[in-house]
Amino acid sequence: MFKLGVEQPPLDPAHDLASAPTFSRLEHHIDRKDLYRLTCALVDHFIASYAEPPAAIVLDMDHSDDPTYGQQEFAFYNHHYQNHCYLPLFIFEGTSHALVTAVLRPGTCPPGAENARIVVRLLSYLRRHWPYTPILVRGDSYFATPEVIDGLASYRWTDCVFGLAGNAVLLRQAAATLQEARRLHRRRVALAHAHSQAPAL
Repeated sequence: MFKLGVEQPPLDPAHDLASAPTFSRLEHHIDRKDLYRLTCALVDHFIASYAEPPAAIVLDMDHSDDPTYGQQEFAFYNHHYQNHCYLPLFIFEGTSHALVTAVLRPGTCPPGAENARIVVRLLSYLRRHWPYTPILVRGDSYFATPEVIDGLASYRWTDCVFGLAGNAVLLRQAAATLQEARRLHRRRVALAHAHSQAPAL
């Protein structure tokens, strides 16, 4: 049936398919170095899609469940997704939606140190090609850990925005700062409108 699906003669021995043991040997031949090279190949493909360094990029990070069945190694029950799964990390470019890279990982919730290692390694790789491109890193609240933030702080031209759950105490303590930020924002918007409406000299 597989041969018919790709329009090959199903009984022709010259078109025999690989056996289950062959597939099994191929699967178990891949090690961590191979997986790392595959991850780097995705990043290389992303970098090659730009003829010159981009004006800016946005790295959107998010984990997604990859449901598993049976006794698969490193598949764990994830309460958030309510199933046994792997929990790979996907990183997309936020403005073009292009895939930057993907990291296969177990179904457990990732600790901050693991996320930090991945992000720092990716930024180091990108900075070799684009040393001055502003990069904004975005993610949900579980990326807002001291390890990730400290790792990002060591890179110039790099900022981050992480979503955090509401906290009444923090909002109360930040009220004055937020009010000042809103005032500055209104002032800059007003200046921009005035500048755009000014007659040309």
